[in-house]
Amino acid sequence: MSIAAELERQIIEGIYKEGDKLPSERELTVEYKVSRNVIRQAITKLREKGLLTVKPGKGAYITELKDSIVGDSLIKIMNKYNYKPEELLEVREELELIIIRKSIEKAEKANIEQLKQINRKIENNTTSFKEFLDDDYKFHMVLAESTQNPIFPILIRSFLNTTDYFSFSVSMFIKDFTDVLNVVTEHHRKLIEAIENKNEKVAVSIMREHMNLTREKIAIFYR
Repeated sequence: MSIAAELERQIIEGIYKEGDKLPSERELTVEYKVSRNVIRQAITKLREKGLLTVKPGKGAYITELKDSIVGDSLIKIMNKYNYKPEELLEVREELELIIIRKSIEKAEKANIEQLKQINRKIENNTTSFKEFLDDDYKFHMVLAESTQNPIFPILIRSFLNTTDYFSFSVSMFIKDFTDVLNVVTEHHRKLIEAIENKNEKVAVSIMREHMNLTREKIAIFYR
């Protein structure tokens, strides 16, 4: 396995977390017993993939993927080829259904407590649609992390970023989002209960309702 592939594996598996600084070139040359040139080539490859951000004079950092090129790329592709938001949502829904099924099987107590905390925060938000989107994003990311498979958070992140882009566009025309917030928090509460009770049938049904809500709100603006 190449140095670039090994470092990429460690990033994907969460050995290096988002925002972490990669060891220095000198430290990596010692660890892998290769030249600095080999390390620099590996860093360049990972930077080109969007996994690393190089800060002059400071070093290389693991990219915060929420703000990476993944979601932006989906938006650019959709704009270029005129894909419709509902086509993206169809794919996201299938991914969310896989995630909720795996979460029922794999979620740990810490994951469930995180979900509850996030949902309580959403319930108490009555003023900021942007904050609501951010917290809903966190809820779905914790769901993905609950699968205990590091690939799911990476996949869902790109879809969340892109559908949130559309949702934020819709938000410009929403004066009162209280009704939406109430429905979303109720969906979240039922999803958490289904995970705790390991009730896949209920969880899948609620997730479909949740995605239909997203689809309806975006369709109002984009139809």
